[in-house]
Amino acid sequence: MFTPLLFMLLPIVFLIHDAEEIVVRRNWMDKNTDIVMLRFPWAKPMLTHLKAQSTRGFCSVVAEEFLLIALGVLCMIYVSSLPIAALMWGFILHLFVHIGQATLLRSYVPGLTTSIILLPYTVLAVRVLTLEFSAFTNLMLALAGILIVAFNLVVMHKIFK
Repeated sequence: MFTPLLFMLLPIVFLIHDAEEIVVRRNWMDKNTDIVMLRFPWAKPMLTHLKAQSTRGFCSVVAEEFLLIALGVLCMIYVSSLPIAALMWGFILHLFVHIGQATLLRSYVPGLTTSIILLPYTVLAVRVLTLEFSAFTNLMLALAGILIVAFNLVVMHKIFK
């Protein structure tokens, strides 16, 4: 009973997190891109692309990701919880990417605040996932989630420049 509720909350939790990114992204990129590129020259192509991307384009990517998560919830209701579990792992790892970025930069990055605020939800989700599925299944779900999220982000960022 609790697992479906946790999965059904994912679209809302996702929107809360991405709302922070939408609100602060442009200002943060304008102020910090050059500094980050000096410290991490290998990230220049990605940062250049992200800085050039319009807020409308970024919002389009977020909207498409939201629809993907909503589709995962529908799959859970009517077919299987595996797709939403994979997306949950992808989202959890995405939150930890923000925390890792902030640790590397030793400063705020867009998405950090909600990544920290959502830690209790994340811990609970990991607990539920590890109780619901075997270690091997969770490993495969996490791998699938990472691949889905990464592939989707690359494709969507190419479409919405």
